[in-house]
Amino acid sequence: MKRLLLVLLSASAISLSPMPVALAADTSPPLLVDWTLETSIVDISTTPSKATVKFILSDDSKITEPKLLVKSLETTQLSSFALVKEVARSGKLVSYEATATINVGQSPREWEWVLYPLTDELGNASNSFGPGGVWPSKFIVFDKSYTYLNYNSIRTCLSGLGAFNRVLTKFFTLQKMDPDNVQLSVLKLKYALPESVIDGKLCETQTVRITTVYGPNQAVDLADTLQTVQEEINLKNAKAAQAAADKAAADKAAADKAAAAKAALLKKSTIICVKGKLSKTITAVKPVCPAGYKKK
Repeated sequence: MKRLLLVLLSASAISLSPMPVALAADTSPPLLVDWTLETSIVDISTTPSKATVKFILSDDSKITEPKLLVKSLETTQLSSFALVKEVARSGKLVSYEATATINVGQSPREWEWVLYPLTDELGNASNSFGPGGVWPSKFIVFDKSYTYLNYNSIRTCLSGLGAFNRVLTKFFTLQKMDPDNVQLSVLKLKYALPESVIDGKLCETQTVRITTVYGPNQAVDLADTLQTVQEEINLKNAKAAQAAADKAAADKAAADKAAAAKAALLKKSTIICVKGKLSKTITAVKPVCPAGYKKK
């Protein structure tokens, strides 16, 4: 209401200011300058219910009565055209109130206001539907199956599901790192963990289970436990890596020692063999003088 008064007062001040004698031709369509969603929740459990919106248009000419309706975002259902009434007028600003009726049996969940292209008496018309992204136009419709409690549960489920799915991803990663980890097996049973991340659509079909078992608190508890498990797995892997490195070093040392021993056994030596005035030099691993020769 305060915003509406400010807009109207500003328009009054403009209209009282001196104006030039020659006015420019009006070639522009009406402009939406303010939009207030009066209804955010509609309950059609037992009787038809109304959704209301207030808005302000601006134009230099007379504005043709705007047309609005509401539509379901999950089905093709529409309401009848809304009842539109003029609330106040100041200069070229006109404020309106529109009321649309949603009947019992129509689709629940999310609906949206649709403002038809605006026109004035001169034929100036906008070329698009509104109100547009800058104005809030969506609201929730409840019935006996889609209750307010269920809506809140679904919203809670969706808000906690992102965090829980991140925890699940971490769980799967740790499970691959250590398939035989007993703690992970216990956590899987304790929290009835699924085999993959959870699709948000399940929030509507398994609301109670997801909000109680997979809620934000449980996600935090599980995340803390998984952090401990990860630290233990990291420590276990570090010890295994160190043991493997130590074994590799020991194996190399043993291999080097064996190779050195073998090399020592295979080391060649040289002897001189003589026969009268003749002499021969023999080099071998185990040198032996030829027949008739003696080692010098």
